[in-house]
Amino acid sequence: MSSDPFGDSSSNLWAEEKTFIPNDNQSSFQPSFDGPTGYSDDFDGGTQVLQEEDPGTTVLVDKKAEESALPYYASVQRMRTGEYISLNKPAFRLGKERSYVDYFIGDNNYISRSHADVITRSGRYYIKDLNSKNGTFIRGERIPPNQEIEIVNGERFMLADEEFALWT
Repeated sequence: MSSDPFGDSSSNLWAEEKTFIPNDNQSSFQPSFDGPTGYSDDFDGGTQVLQEEDPGTTVLVDKKAEESALPYYASVQRMRTGEYISLNKPAFRLGKERSYVDYFIGDNNYISRSHADVITRSGRYYIKDLNSKNGTFIRGERIPPNQEIEIVNGERFMLADEEFALWT
């Protein structure tokens, strides 16, 4: 019977024996996993190297788990330059005052200092004009200041006279 720290012998979490092929300078190394942290009394603080040329070593990688562990952010594309801007926070501010915004647009005098926010909430995206002088437009209409308007994948919007697109 495997040593299951939770007393549940049906658990697959601790049921597998973990074995590593030793280096030339080690006689044997077989770590024991004594709980959910995986720490062991055998741990000496060093890094064990798996020998690539040893055909007995197999490393399995769950690609789906690996991909889901990486954060994914939607992006806004600035159409004039083709640049993609990663929306890496829930309220992402666009404008021309470098100290106030998350993306600085310094080469367009029609953009306000804090022009608009792109908001991410529950997997949906919204644009909110921050009372800009030249407005924010979606679907050909100027949106009212401080009102969140939903935008979807591939949809284009204008900050003053400059076009952007949302990509999720």
